[in-house]
Parts: sequence; C-alpha cells; structure tokens
Amino acid sequence: MTRNKAKDLRVEEIVHAAVEEFLDKGYEKASMEGIALRSGLSKGGLYHHFGSKDEILIYVVKKINEPLYKLFNRVSAEGSAISALEMYIEEYMQFWINNPKHVIFYFISMVKAFQDRNLTEIYMGFTEELIPFLELILNRGMEKGEFKEHNSYIRALALQSAMDGMMGYMMFDPSLNREEIISGFRDVFINDLLKPGMNKS
Repeated sequence: MTRNKAKDLRVEEIVHAAVEEFLDKGYEKASMEGIALRSGLSKGGLYHHFGSKDEILIYVVKKINEPLYKLFNRVSAEGSAISALEMYIEEYMQFWINNPKHVIFYFISMVKAFQDRNLTEIYMGFTEELIPFLELILNRGMEKGEFKEHNSYIRALALQSAMDGMMGYMMFDPSLNREEIISGFRDVFINDLLKPGMNKS
C-alpha cells in the first residue's frame, strides 16, 4: 500500500470514528480523545491529521456532500428536464434514506453551523449552487415545452426545502413509506408542472 493510500485509509477511519463519537455523545461532549480511541490512534496520531474536532466536523460535512455533487453532474447531463428531476428526486431521497446516520449527523452539524463561520460558509456555498442548479433544470423544462410557465426560483426552493424537511419526518416516523413519498414528490414537483400532452411519470 502506498503512503498516500495508507493516509487516505487512516483519514477514512478517523471520519468513521468521529461520526460515531458525534452521534453517541453529541457534538459538545464529543472529544478528540474519544475519536482517537475509536479510531485506534493515540491523541498525537489523531492531531497529526486534524487539529481539532471542529476541523474533523468540517471535513466530514464535505465528505458527506461529495456523492451529492456527483449526483448533480449526472442530473445535469440529462437532456429532458422531466427525466432530470425524476432522477434527482429519486436519488437524493434514496441517498439519505440509505444513510440514516448521515441524516442525524446532518442535523448535528446544522446546529453547529450557527456557531461556526467556516461551517456556515460550507452550507451557504452548497445552497448557492443547489438552488440555481434546480432552477436551471426547471427553466430548461419551460424552454423545451415540457413544463408550464412558473416561478422556477420558488419552485426550486420549495422542492429542496420539502425534501430536506422530509428527512426529519422519516427519521422520527419509520412507518412512512419511502416509495409513496418519492411518488408524491413526483406528483407535486413534476406532474403538476407538465404541459397538456406530456406523459406523467
């Protein structure tokens, strides 16, 4: 194993250990000592990679967001706005449904973001890319005659807010049916926009 691969593996182990520490103890009670213990490192070994638990938290948030940026690229490559939105709703919701610990970590980090400017800037940057990305797809749908005329900014904001809010509901109510929820999002945010003659999903 090369030195870089060994380092990457070690960092991934730290990330996993940190998430477990944050979830078990909450961010404020989590400690570098606890993270080191969970990752099988000395405190000195941990500090070789990260200077503080704040630094680890910021790194973990970036790592969790990486698959979402890949999703944005795949969705952007779809020619049809209908297909693009279908893909986005399905895969975005499935990503969080399949990673329940990430959902909890997301909410923990959001609370911390109100106190930490660096973390706030990460979320602000993500939002500043995400809403225009959805607007672009919605505008493409209007230009191609797939969607009725509408306020794409408000629609994009409503879609993203609804999906992010649904994560909390699904975490607290396991009886919610994921297929029905995703189908409902398609009805409200795609089928409701279709011009007459366009096939519903």
